[in-house]
Amino acid sequence: MLKNRNRYSGPATEWLRAALAKTAADAVPRTPPAPAFAARCREAAETGLYLLKLQQEQVRVGPRLLPLLPYLEGLARLARVSLAPVLARFEIDARETVDSKAASRMGLLCKAIGIDLEQAIVHVRLAVAEAAGHRMEPCTVLARQSAGRTLGANRGGLSRALREGEGALSTAELMESAACEAAVRAVYSKEPS
Repeated sequence: MLKNRNRYSGPATEWLRAALAKTAADAVPRTPPAPAFAARCREAAETGLYLLKLQQEQVRVGPRLLPLLPYLEGLARLARVSLAPVLARFEIDARETVDSKAASRMGLLCKAIGIDLEQAIVHVRLAVAEAAGHRMEPCTVLARQSAGRTLGANRGGLSRALREGEGALSTAELMESAACEAAVRAVYSKEPS
């Protein structure tokens, strides 16, 4: 003879079953979600998909010596996604001045798509120089010299090229560049919550 293995059945627990069944029925929404809520959910899912595609493309393409936004625009073109919702998600305005607050948001985006810390710093430092109206010609030369080599294989040369290129920056611009680098490093040092 088989014993009933469910110890919680019988008349003593019927009240609990009835209460759970009633609350479960009450918890199910009887109306569809509001159109604005549904649109926000769709937008969030689409942005998440765009981030994933940018991450995949970033891994495929690898690092490039460009300011962050031109690099991201190139990735978005290759991945065939719209960059606007991604930038909006991280509150990045392509027209804004690159300061430590903007650099922090840029660092969050870099981290989200899998760009390593050193590459993120390069992108942001180049963005700061470009925003100040300076072209980083040594980086262009370095990019030609290191064709086919990874960013990691040429980190020493890259640091020298950035320092040479930043020689044209004013003291205030150099301080801003250092603050932006510190902001990016802070983002990468935080553990995900």
